[in-house]
Amino acid sequence: MCGLRTDSILLSLDIRQIREKMILMGKTVHITRKKKSRKGNNQIRCPYCGAVARYQSADGIYRDNSRNVMLYVCPNYPECDSYVRVHEGTKIPVGSMANRELRGLRKEAHDYFNKLYLNGYMSKDEAYRWLADIICTTDMANAHIGNMSDYYCRLVIEKSKDFINARKQAGSDKPYQDGMKRRCFDVIGGGLDETERKRKAVS
Repeated sequence: MCGLRTDSILLSLDIRQIREKMILMGKTVHITRKKKSRKGNNQIRCPYCGAVARYQSADGIYRDNSRNVMLYVCPNYPECDSYVRVHEGTKIPVGSMANRELRGLRKEAHDYFNKLYLNGYMSKDEAYRWLADIICTTDMANAHIGNMSDYYCRLVIEKSKDFINARKQAGSDKPYQDGMKRRCFDVIGGGLDETERKRKAVS
């Protein structure tokens, strides 16, 4: 009987096949898979100083932490004023770490963006498709203000303001009222219906 080989051919066999071959040869073998080290794979680093973020309560950072919010905080805080909160009950951050300036821009961008669907200009799903168009992505998972840089936050603020002002000037504060045709919203043009969009694409 041919002996078992230990070269790449043997290693390519399924573990079950290897075990069966060893048993046929009258040998007992315990084969275990080496676990890959995951140490550091889930580390969150400060984008400003590169330090590994610390998971901690927002006590002492938030003026009012009655809701027991948890954060990932730069260990060099407050000199490096960077942190991000997590989804309630998890250790999953709601976005990327940000300093005071970027946190303020993200809040302002959220405030203007939310008006697009809260005030009835479009549905929430359409608002996020509109947002994805602005940041030039087809992946809706990336259409998230919590991950945006200052550049894209300012762009969202600008485009949201332009859109709202254009709708008000057109006398259509709420284009989704009963009896009115829903519109496909163009990032630059501020709103084109389906026919106009197709015509624009052809031309």
